Amino acid sequence: MDKKSKDSRQARREKSFIMAYLKGEKSYITDVSEQGCQVFYEKDRLGTISKEDILELKVELPGYDSKGNINFFPIKGKVMWIEEMDDFLILGVHFEELKTGNSQAIKKITAYWHFLNSTFGPRDL
Repeated sequence: MDKKSKDSRQARREKSFIMAYLKGEKSYITDVSEQGCQVFYEKDRLGTISKEDILELKVELPGYDSKGNINFFPIKGKVMWIEEMDDFLILGVHFEELKTGNSQAIKKITAYWHFLNSTFGPRDL
């Protein structure tokens, strides 16, 4: 895939997906609910992730905190399934068992996901 096509695909993702950081690398979350989400990222960027791993995602939402920093919401989830595509992985992440410290962040992220869906329509990989 040439650089122009890759940049175009990334721009589309950033409009209809929520950006998150996994192990310090940019990833995207989609299909967000209070039970879980899907995460996808480029294969070559991260080390090995396995089913049952606990992930820590740093989710970016529009807006700023009182100090002028971008809003980031840390959430944890358990990898329930992994699907390998040509140049990226899709992970099914479940929040339910770990919800105690995540509930407010998950509600904000879910509300923003619903806003994206109603504004930009369904996602497009």
